[in-house]
Amino acid sequence: MIPEYHRIVLLSDLHLTPAERLGNFAAGPALAEFTRIQAEAARRGEALVLAGDIFDFLLIEDRPLSLHLATAARLAGELMRRLRSETDWMEPWLAALRQWIDRGGQVVLLPGNHDLEWFHPDTDKVWRDALGEADGFSIWRDAEPWRAGSGAWEVIVGHGHRGDPLNDCDPRRIHAALTRGEDSIPLPPGSQFVLTTLHAFKRAMDPRTGRRRFPFLDALKPEYATLALLWALDPPLFRRHLPAGFRLIQAEILRSLLRRLQPPTVLGAQEPSGPAPEPRSTGSDSGGREVEQGFEQAMAGLIADGLPDGVTKAVLEAEMSALFRGDEPALHGTLAAAAGSIGRARRWMFRGWLRQVRKSVAAFFNPTELSAADRAVVDAWLPESLPRETQRVVVCGHTHAARSWAREDTPHHYLNTGTWTNLLQLDPADESDAAIDALWKSFEGGHLPFHWRLTWAEITPQGPVLRDAPGAIAPPAPT
Repeated sequence: MIPEYHRIVLLSDLHLTPAERLGNFAAGPALAEFTRIQAEAARRGEALVLAGDIFDFLLIEDRPLSLHLATAARLAGELMRRLRSETDWMEPWLAALRQWIDRGGQVVLLPGNHDLEWFHPDTDKVWRDALGEADGFSIWRDAEPWRAGSGAWEVIVGHGHRGDPLNDCDPRRIHAALTRGEDSIPLPPGSQFVLTTLHAFKRAMDPRTGRRRFPFLDALKPEYATLALLWALDPPLFRRHLPAGFRLIQAEILRSLLRRLQPPTVLGAQEPSGPAPEPRSTGSDSGGREVEQGFEQAMAGLIADGLPDGVTKAVLEAEMSALFRGDEPALHGTLAAAAGSIGRARRWMFRGWLRQVRKSVAAFFNPTELSAADRAVVDAWLPESLPRETQRVVVCGHTHAARSWAREDTPHHYLNTGTWTNLLQLDPADESDAAIDALWKSFEGGHLPFHWRLTWAEITPQGPVLRDAPGAIAPPAPT
């Protein structure tokens, strides 16, 4: 039976973790205060939905490289214990959740692709220990989205990763593994990339200053373009820590780049312009050459975005060969200072990344413009064929891009709850060497415009609304 609520509050993508040097969340006190205010006003018939990636198990330093079901509850318990003992905001947040429940409200937790461990039933004990024997708390482990009603509104909620091939993990696969007593199953390719390549860059320290070399990675959007940036920043580190299924084959990337240099008459048609393709995969169990090819095509697209006019085949072959030898130093100082030791291919990648950021930044921070991921959700759950009189709101997170969209002249609404993690809103209109130098100096010095948006969604019989929590100010910069 679909539950009815007169008010539903939704949050997602907090990515709570005790591993501060790997994390990107600095809004703990704001979260505790926001939840306290909501709880004080709560009454019976209200639901607080935590719609995925509320916690981030991928950021635990010594976690397994798979979804290890045999130890999922232990990992969840350790994460909760550390958050309660190592932060000053976790206990106030849990107290606010208990207050919400005590006042007759329901709390529903949906697992996301960064906290799949909550699918294991044994993790219920972690929450009983944290909240007490609370009938008002539940974890939604079904393969279908969570559904509810609010007045005449149909409410459909999912995390949003099911439509993302690199991060999809079918709950039915987890259910089957639990039924068969399997100790572990593979994580999605995107999670494998996080646990190998991204973690290596996050751990990288400057021994002279004691600071992280790359404290800004999680705040950069679009995420797929960051791959080219990582390769440009430190080629040996990047290639040494690629996960299985993400190999870079020089000949394949070069072939893809050369195709882009050919005039339309050679190939018979001009390749479409626009953003570089995102890496494709068929899901966490696919692996194989399809993943590799999608990765190579995406990387070639990002490099091609930074190519200057007039690059010849000979120059391209020589520069890519130098890049794949991997004997260039990591990028320290500015691009100008490193001009004698940094190959042109790395400059192309940096500029390609910059151009992708410029193409996407306006759309990412525009709450009414749907991305491809948003559009996939809308097409699946708010199709054009939906009767125009149906009052339906679909809510998800995952992309970190807050959205509020409605089909014209219909009560068909889509909300993306965004994130409470740090974001970088770069607007690199100037692509000159001097401008790129200035941007890199700000990267190295940690002087970056981090900010929060602190968005959440509210649904009542009057309709759905995307809201901003109080205190959306610049957070402390990560160190």
